[in-house]
Amino acid sequence: MYEWVEGKREVFTFEGDEGAFTTISPSKSSVPLAANPLELPQNACNYVRYIITYVTFALSGVAVVLVGYAAVARFQLGGLQLLQFNRVVGSVWIGRPFLLLRGMTAVVMLSTANMVFVVTHGFSHLQLEARSIVDIAVLAGETTWVSYTIIDFCLPFLGDLSAVLSPISALVGWLVVVILELADPVAVAAAIDTKCKAVTVDNMIECSVGSFTIGNSTRLVWICVIHLIAVGVATACAVGWTHFRHQRSGTRTATTAMHHLLIPMAAQSYLVHRPNDRMTQLDNVSCVMSGMIPLVAGLFDAKLWGYIPLEKRSASDLFLLPNPTFRTKSQAGKEFVESRQQRIMRFMAIVGLGYIAMTLAGSYGYLILTESTMANDFWWATFNTTGAQTYLSMVFTSQLQLSSRVAPTQIDTVLYGDTGAWYGAAKTSIATSPLYATAIENEAHSLSNVVVGLRKMDGCQVPWIFSAYCYVDFDRRWEMANSAGKQTRCLSEKTNGAVYLESILRNAQWNDLMSCWGDDLNTAVFAPIGATNDGKAWLQATQTNALTVADEVNLWTAKGITTYATQWQNFKRPGVMEFVSIRNAFGISYPITIKKSNGTFRLASQYTYKMYWGLANDLLATRENSSLLSGKSFVRASRNYAFENTSMEQVLVGAGYMPSVLGRNMATLRSILGPFGSIDVRGVPCPPSVRALFNSVNQIVTTVLARDDVHKYNYSAIMPTYSFAMLPNAWRGAGPPTT
Repeated sequence: MYEWVEGKREVFTFEGDEGAFTTISPSKSSVPLAANPLELPQNACNYVRYIITYVTFALSGVAVVLVGYAAVARFQLGGLQLLQFNRVVGSVWIGRPFLLLRGMTAVVMLSTANMVFVVTHGFSHLQLEARSIVDIAVLAGETTWVSYTIIDFCLPFLGDLSAVLSPISALVGWLVVVILELADPVAVAAAIDTKCKAVTVDNMIECSVGSFTIGNSTRLVWICVIHLIAVGVATACAVGWTHFRHQRSGTRTATTAMHHLLIPMAAQSYLVHRPNDRMTQLDNVSCVMSGMIPLVAGLFDAKLWGYIPLEKRSASDLFLLPNPTFRTKSQAGKEFVESRQQRIMRFMAIVGLGYIAMTLAGSYGYLILTESTMANDFWWATFNTTGAQTYLSMVFTSQLQLSSRVAPTQIDTVLYGDTGAWYGAAKTSIATSPLYATAIENEAHSLSNVVVGLRKMDGCQVPWIFSAYCYVDFDRRWEMANSAGKQTRCLSEKTNGAVYLESILRNAQWNDLMSCWGDDLNTAVFAPIGATNDGKAWLQATQTNALTVADEVNLWTAKGITTYATQWQNFKRPGVMEFVSIRNAFGISYPITIKKSNGTFRLASQYTYKMYWGLANDLLATRENSSLLSGKSFVRASRNYAFENTSMEQVLVGAGYMPSVLGRNMATLRSILGPFGSIDVRGVPCPPSVRALFNSVNQIVTTVLARDDVHKYNYSAIMPTYSFAMLPNAWRGAGPPTT
């Protein structure tokens, strides 16, 4: 029973003309399947990481140049200007698109669950790990690049207000994002919802079995909205404060000065000092931040990529930029006197340089944080093929063995822990049931799937769909079972579309079908029913069917057909391809294959032909002169009916699939079921109640193991048991018994 639930055994019902019984198959070993590392998406994340690395090193390069000019000037510069380093240098030297991408990268990281794969004493499970307060602070700080970009875009409209509202918006946005992450970190969710389609009916099934959500797109939107609201609130506060200040001082609101053509808008808003209405004043550090490199006799403008000659000046010179020309204001003749004001200026310069240093340290720390997160397009840190990918495949495989549908649930609980595999090895695999494809075959055969599968299927392969056909048409005018007992049993299968030959004829690729089986079908089916007017009309309608899939399904339903269930056999093995979608914070889903096997024929090793060998072999026998079915019809009302005086058992004996004299075991089986060749074999699915019990016991065990390391260690120390039986020498090298 346990191995039936696991998918290592099958239960069958055998039903013949004289009786029926149910049995269970021998146990079959699991098939190991390894995760495919080529399916791990690593395209977008690499490009994003390159851009973020470029931004970090570009900021670092500008900072090094700034420190050099500040040292030459003995740090006699405006320290408050250095606090605008990110806003000005980012806008001038980096650009809005890259800044926005850097900020959105941090937003995505905070919108992605910090999931880690944990293995303790052989107990493997996913665990949601809370980020440290330092990591949260760094990531939240990186998200403020979003507000920087918004404000930078609006600088032409904000003017001097930007210097007031920018720090407020950044502080408010950062604080709210930190609180949000601490109070409600993103969790993961998994759901199983099997949706299968028949690639080829009775041979190949393709299934989407569920989804695993590692990121939350709603959280991503909310973080962006938080920064947008922070900018709006800060703007309102800045406008109100400016208006209040001018009212209190009795002055009118100042008008925005004309923007100098050489100075970027960000520098104009945050750095520029205007000694009067006609001039703009910049020091060496401000020039560098504005994209202009001071040289001995002029400036090199990196924005215009041109040299601007100036008069030779000293290291402490200030640039005065009149409109439209500019000149330098030399302080070389002034005696340097260490005053209190200069000491304050130097202190503020050191503070500003410290701010730049902390900014760069945060940038490099951010690179370290993103190193593992951006290793894949899931934005899932520590995700790898041998660990998390294999474990996820195991979880979905084991759950699909028990149910085709599981409501959305958090997968980072101990209920989904695994003790049966070691995920720390260089090569890992999951154990899958060799019988799984057969078990879910009829589950995938919804009427719409069957119609689509039949229309896509190679017409030459259609007769190999394994079913014992009872009727030629949906109206059951022409019967075609190969025995009277079988025809009687057909009355209980009127709702099964697989017992009607019309189901495949209406939807097969007609030209291909006729090129391979046309003569055989004409002999066995079409000729006898084509002798009547009803038969001719039916044949014409069948081969010219042009209904849509939906209309075809409606026709089947109108005829009382609700299912499509084929019979069990072992002359071919159905294939299955299942994949699960992993959804990141952007809402983008990536398919990961958890099972993939090809449908194959294995005619040489089959042993079910003696029960019934299928329509394809029936048709092949009609073309063989030595066969008892040669030139015969399968329509029971035909004067040339193949089984009028011949049984299917005799046909099998003549074809060499059965001995003329049965052995003891085969004779006993025949006495219970009836003649061979007319026996129906169907798989019995495991009852849902048994599967539920199996799942409950598993969850209880994993819950106990997760309580402490002692339970895990003791459980892992349990040795598997082995049993041995003596083998007589006479049996060595003996093959399987025949009949």
